Amino acid sequence: MNLMMEKLKAIIRKPFLLILLLVLPAAGAYVGQMFLQNVENDVKIPVAIADEDQSKLSKEVIQRVTTNERIKLIATTADEGEKKLLRNEVDSLFIVREGFMDNIKKEDYEETIELVKMPASVATSVVEEVIASEVTRLSSNSKAAIQVERLYERYRWEKPETLWEDAYRYTDEQWKPEPLMTIQYVTGGQEGAQPDEKQQTINRSVPLWGFLTLVVSLMAMEWVLKEKGPIFKRMKTLPKGVMSYVYQSVAAYGFVLIIQTVLSFFFFLKVGAVTDSRVLLLMLIYLCFCLAFSFWLATESRHLGRYYTAGFLIAMMLSIIGGVFFPISDIAERLGAIATWIPQHLLVTQQLVLAKELWIQLGTILVITILLWLKAVWNVRSIT
Repeated sequence: MNLMMEKLKAIIRKPFLLILLLVLPAAGAYVGQMFLQNVENDVKIPVAIADEDQSKLSKEVIQRVTTNERIKLIATTADEGEKKLLRNEVDSLFIVREGFMDNIKKEDYEETIELVKMPASVATSVVEEVIASEVTRLSSNSKAAIQVERLYERYRWEKPETLWEDAYRYTDEQWKPEPLMTIQYVTGGQEGAQPDEKQQTINRSVPLWGFLTLVVSLMAMEWVLKEKGPIFKRMKTLPKGVMSYVYQSVAAYGFVLIIQTVLSFFFFLKVGAVTDSRVLLLMLIYLCFCLAFSFWLATESRHLGRYYTAGFLIAMMLSIIGGVFFPISDIAERLGAIATWIPQHLLVTQQLVLAKELWIQLGTILVITILLWLKAVWNVRSIT
């Protein structure tokens, strides 16, 4: 215990190191989240659209897609749009064929809008979903208006000239301010509602904290490399031995990082990055992994430069696969399946429910943490 107190005093006597351990993860994560949010707001997908129908409904679709913050819509003709596509000036081209409005009124929704894309198009599916959702809205409105017309014909009521338009507009108004239908989903035994875009953006602070905490843990464990040669050998001659010194030294740094984790959690709670107090447990479990991994890597390494290089590369790789910076499943589905077993993934999903798969994942991470710790202890004991 005396050794642990001496280590804590040594950390306190180094203000830069203390600030680094306590402040960097939360502050860096918050700044990084703000940066990612600004980047996402600035990046828009360039999409060309050619309106060959020039009807009220086709113009309505284009107008609504234009308001989407993720899409930069470029109005053009079909021929000019294809040229822009070949010059890679746009990601894809959507052509609203002539007769679009008539087909909607006839409940013929197939091939109303033609998609032209290049093999290198990366965001086509995202834009296609946006446009498809608007067409679905129009078709739903139209179908409701047609049903109203049929009811008038069935009961031989006097039908106003603007009946279809009036019924269409009335139905369309029902989508405001929210759609008529919302979805309650169940994932892993937990029922809830999809988080909104703002909440998803804010929650990136916690995964970024995980990446920075791993980096800080690597910095905290550099003492192993500096001391395992001359000091560890001398410690073997003392009554308590080298393992007591190692345990208490790791405990000192772990104590500081636990304080950092708790302070970070309350900071994220205050700014709205987390809403569930159980996320703190995930953060503490993840911290245990970071300490075990950093301790193991330090005992395996021989040079400080190689230690930091390998540690940073592994931290980046785990964070990328874990989905810290972006959803990896959007790029590669196989990596998305692997991501569920990466410790960082727990911070991305922030789920802690009584679900079989989640407990298996938590168990796997804890087993990996224990194995890393045991291997690190074995390496220390093997030092002669």
